[in-house]
Amino acid sequence: MSNYGQLNNDWMANTADHTPLFSIINSLIFNLFSINGFIIFHLILASLCVFSIYKICNLYILKNKNFKNTILWFIICSFIYHEKTFFFGVAGQGILNSSYQPSTFGILILFSLYLFQINKTYFSILSLCLAAIIHPTYLIHSGFLLIGYSFYLICYKNYREFIKINLFYIVLITPIVLYIYYNILVFDNNINYQGQSILYDFRIPHHANINSWISYKDFQSLLLIIASLYLIRNFKTLYVPIITVFILSIGLTVLQFFFENKFLGL
Repeated sequence: MSNYGQLNNDWMANTADHTPLFSIINSLIFNLFSINGFIIFHLILASLCVFSIYKICNLYILKNKNFKNTILWFIICSFIYHEKTFFFGVAGQGILNSSYQPSTFGILILFSLYLFQINKTYFSILSLCLAAIIHPTYLIHSGFLLIGYSFYLICYKNYREFIKINLFYIVLITPIVLYIYYNILVFDNNINYQGQSILYDFRIPHHANINSWISYKDFQSLLLIIASLYLIRNFKTLYVPIITVFILSIGLTVLQFFFENKFLGL
């Protein structure tokens, strides 16, 4: 923010690395391939994103029956993946854009969803956890999707698989949770409040404060999501996890709006 302090005096810029695995990955890429390696790696992640969405659509819509439909799908996909369309979600959030950043690894969440559709459950959980380990902000997202997977397994009385994937998730996610607990979290209530206020009110109100980010486009996106959920209602392996994430996200957003809780906003 202009006139709000210099970066070298910024508290966040001088804290422990909150994305340690992301830093390790970047160090390896740079040392092995120089700066051009980031372009290639970003392209690989973008391709994985398109691949994941295409394969999910292919399972339930295209079904390999019509080559023309596949071509049409990629044309539509190319149109949607543009910043002026519905590619970005509410509050201006997105996982894939022209910048290579930690949030780009949210693509692994989409890949996880695809793997779950083809019964590669453990690889699905691995991909889900990797997204959160590389970018810890995705801990909440991964937890929501895990709940969605769990609901699906419970609905079909697959209790053994339910227990296994939850234990597997806990084992994989515990190291990054402990890292955050011991290196990132601050237990002083006054400092916490000040930190949340700086982020919520000054640094990223366009992402965190619903009074700042909500617009007609967000309602359009919500209507599109609801329409999509209706269209996939018969494909339970896909429908149950996604509607679970949708309900949990909407529920917490509503609570944040009414209680003006900055922690929930962030």
